[in-house]
Amino acid sequence: MKTKFPSFTDMDNALITNVDVAGTCNAFYNGVSINFYALGGGCNSLAQVGDVVYHEYGHGINDKFYQSQGASFDNGAMGEGYADIWALGITQSPILGIGFDDTDPTVLVRRYDIKKKYILRI
Repeated sequence: MKTKFPSFTDMDNALITNVDVAGTCNAFYNGVSINFYALGGGCNSLAQVGDVVYHEYGHGINDKFYQSQGASFDNGAMGEGYADIWALGITQSPILGIGFDDTDPTVLVRRYDIKKKYILRI
């Protein structure tokens, strides 16, 4: 992040991280902390999946950066994409979330190295 926004300092502090939060198969940023659900429901604890940790921290970057500009970031889909880009920029891999599933090591969350076709229906 510092290579892209060297003067941005709003994330230059400790970020509370909660692991084994009640629930399964997810993680979230809530404005003050990043949170990872416990192992269960067919999923590993995502606190153990590095790129998911980077992704959640990416939500913090988006949140605090937009606040520093006097705005808020309210587009959920774009927020997910931006958080993915922060994570993928660290891993240099187009695949996000390998290690999600607790039995199949090939299961992943998202990938960005295949073409997708979107159809707009009105």
